[in-house]
Amino acid sequence: MKASKEEIRRSVWERLEREDIADFPRPCYGRIPNFKGSREASLWLLRLPEFRNAKCVFCPPDYVLKSVRDLVLREGKVLAAALPHMRGFVELIGPADTSIRGLARYGRPLKTPVDFVVQGSVAVDPFGNRLGKGTGYGDQEIAYLKERGLLQEGFKIATLVHDAQVLEDLSPLMEQHDIPVDYVLTPSHWFIATPGDGRAHEITIHKVWEEEIAAGRKKVEVRLWRGRFRSIFRGDRLKLGSVEAKVEAVVWYPSFRAMLAGEGVEMVIPGARSEEEALEVYRRIYSQTEEERYGVVAFRLSL
Repeated sequence: MKASKEEIRRSVWERLEREDIADFPRPCYGRIPNFKGSREASLWLLRLPEFRNAKCVFCPPDYVLKSVRDLVLREGKVLAAALPHMRGFVELIGPADTSIRGLARYGRPLKTPVDFVVQGSVAVDPFGNRLGKGTGYGDQEIAYLKERGLLQEGFKIATLVHDAQVLEDLSPLMEQHDIPVDYVLTPSHWFIATPGDGRAHEITIHKVWEEEIAAGRKKVEVRLWRGRFRSIFRGDRLKLGSVEAKVEAVVWYPSFRAMLAGEGVEMVIPGARSEEEALEVYRRIYSQTEEERYGVVAFRLSL
């Protein structure tokens, strides 16, 4: 029998407390948890073009997002926020107190359309499926903004979590009202969520590819956090947005730490009868911890 949403939440909260990952306020049970390294995770936002170009960023009042709210104002953007229990929606500009008390005291009614959303989560998976604390506020906040015309078309959502909150696959638990995220930011890395069944040509990497072409580059390595693996091999051609690219190599990294160290293995195993058999060879090469089981697949592409 599959675990329920509440069972998964309980498991994550227990791990964060047991391994001393949770940060003030504690205990984290029943909350969008704060975690050690949340400030480091928030800085990945500066790598995202949608965040850099946003004029107004919506960020709930969860404690874990305090560094995000401060970053939004430091970058000269309008900070949009919901007061606790959706008692109101406000905006702030310039240097200001972004605590719950500051939002209530200095915030003015929200009128600026939101370009980008940052949420906290209890758990998330590589496909963008997200679990909040169970109150439904995250989805309701976005619905409220949409209904009032306060969300720009094409807005993106990022979530801030610890690596321990990234789980294998939450899709069986998702319901129609659950809104997926586009980016996942952790203290050690960030990645583009892969929607649906994880097929590479369906994700937003075509934007990355087109930006590289616009910069005059003819080759690029696209790295994906993958809980599942699809049969894409050297020599295949992928259509990414308006561009068709050739796969020059497929490299598997057992973890993001391995990727940063360049410790990858090219996906070429002579005599392997299936991709599953090939992956087993790679897995035996490395000693993996629980959170490293899924690794990173990098597609080296060229025109």
